[in-house]
Amino acid sequence: MSTKRQKELALLREKEWRKCQASFPYFFSTYWTVLVPDRGIVPVDVRAPQIESAQLFQSEKRIVVVKARQIGWSTLITAYLFWKTYFFDNMPTMALSRREDPEAWMIISNIKMGYQNLPQWMRARGPGQITDNKTEVRWNNGSCVESDSSKDNPARGRTFAVLVLDEFGKMPNPDDAWGSALPATEYGQLIVIGNANGYGTRWWRLCDAAKRKLNNFAYRFYPWNVVPHRDAEWFERETSSMLPSERAAEYPENDVECWVQAGNPVFDVERLRLYPTLDDGFVSDEPEVDGTYTVWEDPDPKHHYVIGMDVSLGKGEGDYTVVNVLCVETGKHVAEWRARRADIIKAADRATEIGKHYNDAWLGVEINGVGEGVLNRLREENHYPNLYFRKTWNRVAQTQVIKYGWDTNRITKHQIVAELQDRLFSGEVATTHQELITEMMGYRYLADGTMGGLPNDDRVMSMAIAMRLWYEHGDNIGEAKNPEPPQWGTLEHHVIQEMGEQFFHNYYAEQDDSRFTMNGDTSGRYAYSPT
Repeated sequence: MSTKRQKELALLREKEWRKCQASFPYFFSTYWTVLVPDRGIVPVDVRAPQIESAQLFQSEKRIVVVKARQIGWSTLITAYLFWKTYFFDNMPTMALSRREDPEAWMIISNIKMGYQNLPQWMRARGPGQITDNKTEVRWNNGSCVESDSSKDNPARGRTFAVLVLDEFGKMPNPDDAWGSALPATEYGQLIVIGNANGYGTRWWRLCDAAKRKLNNFAYRFYPWNVVPHRDAEWFERETSSMLPSERAAEYPENDVECWVQAGNPVFDVERLRLYPTLDDGFVSDEPEVDGTYTVWEDPDPKHHYVIGMDVSLGKGEGDYTVVNVLCVETGKHVAEWRARRADIIKAADRATEIGKHYNDAWLGVEINGVGEGVLNRLREENHYPNLYFRKTWNRVAQTQVIKYGWDTNRITKHQIVAELQDRLFSGEVATTHQELITEMMGYRYLADGTMGGLPNDDRVMSMAIAMRLWYEHGDNIGEAKNPEPPQWGTLEHHVIQEMGEQFFHNYYAEQDDSRFTMNGDTSGRYAYSPT
């Protein structure tokens, strides 16, 4: 080849390089390759929605994409991370996946394959590869692509030019991943991709806000039929064995119904979407207190109130301690306190303050887990005068005994959740709290047959407990208070110290002592008088 021809070819290749550098859509559609099982390594079959997203990737800093499965977006993301690091210097990038290593390895493997199948001149023109392992590709221009699972939150404390959260809705720790993603991309690009996973989740809130242009994220939705060969017959064949929730998540047709069904919801989401709420109608808000305290109605001295309390120390994903207050006479939801990391003392003291403020409200504490510790402080230290307790049968003593607190188990949980929905839709109980309604939308049947929210269900449970207290004992609210604790030095106090409180209750129940009497079968509540 003549020198002149060599110079012309070199000039053409340099122009082509700069054209690829200037346009990711062009590079992707011209040079990227994929492995197709029955065809081998072939040029990518580019579709119009992929080109649209490719343009979006190059132009927007914040992006969310809700999509059907197997429509080519993993290929697009892989190519984009390669392009960003290969054509530009000092570009650290990372893709976080929902699963362990195999899913992360696939991105790196496909980047290496795409690189190996570039034209020889382009590989010679670009930076050299300086690493060869399963989790990263590094070039000698200072750029790199890392790929990892989100399990251990590898993005925390770091900075990226591009960070991709893949299958965000299915990550085991979306709160932690999100908490590290924003600071990690303060000056970079954040791309969040996934399938619908039900109302009320962090993923839904992000997408909903982006769709309504309430945040700075560009929004796109791509249904199952963006792939040309997919028709109704194909859809039925592929999804016939799926549950409705699986079908809605994996192969959505529109971006409304997919969220309704994808989470396998417990509550009627369509009715909840129409439920009238007015979150800005509260009377007062006290941001200076621990947690968030919202009041829609101040206490009426002529009314009685009940409180449901769901307790958590906030160590797990998305766990909160929540106090919800209902008015007995009106059925209105009048106040809520919610705190992420309230210890036992703080939770008990705050519940005491709120309960006393609402006319010594009848307080039902869920005793599962750390709830028993909160209950003990309410009784023994705070001497809260109106705690929920119930009659149970002691098989050893062959008598009824008192147990404080609300016991949530598989049976009672289903009961109170179903009753909450019925009474909310019937109008017997009413709320204006949009966050509660949203959490109910995200409350779902889980794979093991239980129910729960992803990630939160604390508002639902505290409200369900309050509703049960309102429903079962509303007519008797205010008629009786809790048994007073035995005074120091009395026989009763000695018995409790030596033999335990349960023995004390059993003894007086067996003796039918006049000092320990039941205030009516309908309430199931006892009053104790040491005199």
